[in-house]
Amino acid sequence: MKDISVIITTYNAQETIKKAILSVLKPIDQSKIEIIVVDDFSNDDTVTVVENIAREHENIEIIRLKENSGSPSKPRNIGIKAANGKYVTFLDDDDELNYDNLLNMVNYANTHNLDCIKGYLKVVKGNKIVDMNKIECDNGDSLDVMESIISKQSTTSDIIIKRDFIIKNDIRYNESYKIGEDTLFYADLFKCNPKIEYYNSFIWYHYKRDNIKNLSSTQSYQDKELNDHISVWELTEKKLRKIGISYYELRLPTAVKNTLNFIILYSNGNISKQSFNRLSKFLNENIAYLQNKITLHERFKSVYNSILEDDYEKFLKSSKKRLLVAGADLKFIKPALKYLEDDYNIKIDKWIDNHSHDENKSNKLLNWADFIFCEWLLNNAVWYSKRKLGHQKLIIRAHKAELNVNYGYQVNYNNVDRVIAVSYYYLELFAITFGIPREKMILLNNYIETDIYSRTKTEDFKSNLAIVGYVPKWKGLLKGLHILKILKEHDQKFKLHLFGKNYRDVDWIWNKLEERTYFGKCEKFIKDHNLEDSVIVHGWTERSEIFSNIGYVLSVSDIESFHLAPAEGLCDGTLALLLDWDGVEYVYPDKIIFDDIYDMKDMILSTYYDEDKYNKLLKEMSDYAIEEFNVEKFINELKTILHRISLS
Repeated sequence: MKDISVIITTYNAQETIKKAILSVLKPIDQSKIEIIVVDDFSNDDTVTVVENIAREHENIEIIRLKENSGSPSKPRNIGIKAANGKYVTFLDDDDELNYDNLLNMVNYANTHNLDCIKGYLKVVKGNKIVDMNKIECDNGDSLDVMESIISKQSTTSDIIIKRDFIIKNDIRYNESYKIGEDTLFYADLFKCNPKIEYYNSFIWYHYKRDNIKNLSSTQSYQDKELNDHISVWELTEKKLRKIGISYYELRLPTAVKNTLNFIILYSNGNISKQSFNRLSKFLNENIAYLQNKITLHERFKSVYNSILEDDYEKFLKSSKKRLLVAGADLKFIKPALKYLEDDYNIKIDKWIDNHSHDENKSNKLLNWADFIFCEWLLNNAVWYSKRKLGHQKLIIRAHKAELNVNYGYQVNYNNVDRVIAVSYYYLELFAITFGIPREKMILLNNYIETDIYSRTKTEDFKSNLAIVGYVPKWKGLLKGLHILKILKEHDQKFKLHLFGKNYRDVDWIWNKLEERTYFGKCEKFIKDHNLEDSVIVHGWTERSEIFSNIGYVLSVSDIESFHLAPAEGLCDGTLALLLDWDGVEYVYPDKIIFDDIYDMKDMILSTYYDEDKYNKLLKEMSDYAIEEFNVEKFINELKTILHRISLS
């Protein structure tokens, strides 16, 4: 008989299961331990990874379920039944075990003839490791130890239990519950009056990850989950009362607070009136355990009070997730907000400029929010990063211009959950420049509202070029004028259309000598080459109306982070062509990226005179833009980011 069986339940964990198993296999001497891996019908390479390790280790047994059970309960029960160790413990497939501490605790339990022993956790989040569930406990009486564990610890499965005690008392994980199964297991264990002690050490490194597997299992909190929670509370109270312990007295305030958090983050208004009524009835019946014992932030109080008041409509309104969008220039994010309104209550903190704002208004909105989305890595991001509350999540979206100012150095990144970059090149540049932790950086391309474009064209559209946004000088207007001049040597029909603010109308540009000098050269070039009738300035124009008579939209910039106009043109049936600015290859396909204006000119002429070539290239590039940059994809990925950070 082995001293200890480590039961690892796993599902679709090909990326993490190896580290979990190897953490148990670290010592050379494996004679005291067995590992039982119960696979819950994974559909990735998890089993193959485990089998490859098991070939070199005789103490590993693999059990594969024939269908997915939907929770760890059934796999753990199967693992307990298959175990041969004197003691058993559990390990999640994305965590790691401290083998030395495990054997020390097993030896201590053996020496003192304990039925179970419990320690604390080490929680790993990024580069930080913190103690969790660490308590003061004198181990004078098993009942006192159990009360301390219930009241001061979360019911994680890092407990070591004598297998004979489990079998003799027919203790099992309840497979009927999707949530709260660990709490019920502890209740069934404790009601059998085990001899138990708290040991001031740990056996688990628990990794706080935000992977898709966790997301899919936790993103929904609806009737099933809520009713499971209430039933678990009721059953646990009933079971523990038999040994003189009140779960309600020791744990209910914390349990209710956690449930309020689940409701706010994951319910999305999908709690039925019937389930709400049950929760309201339960809380009111047990209000004595909650009054003066549950401490809530104002955000949680609004939901809590609506439940106590049995006001379902108020509950639905107050429990909906709250998203605050903050910044001065919101033109890139504001069109997307309407797609988030079904899932979020949204408010805007519109700053006066990139430096100043109404601080009283911002403070009120800060207290209101669940999620804070700072558009641009500027002073708005600095202000919110220094004031974010513990239950809130903060996301910053960075573009490019922020690299030229110092705000990125002032942000408290400990309080930032994610920094979004709009292209891979700038993701790396932001991380390096401002020392942003790499695990907090994430890529999310800009988006296009593809349904606003008609793709209808005027008869002579192919002879028209466009530059959308041609100031300041790094937008490359002079290069565009050179292209126009060369093209007109082949066909006088070519014209260049300029959309966006005129350089004379932007004070910060026109007041700069360097900018005035550059645009003076542009004006001289137009005059010297008689292009006055071939350069058409439109000013600001609705995006949906820009491309109806445009054949080519040009990106001739020196630098860009993403440059949305080419993608918009592609979606509206206009061929986009781009010069090779740093990072362009991470955004657009090579076929429409050019080393210089002469290569770009050659592509324009070859497709101008060859209708089939133009249409074929346009179709391929348009399909790419619609697939990669459509607003539905952006919204889905943004929602995923918000869901992920809810787990951390």
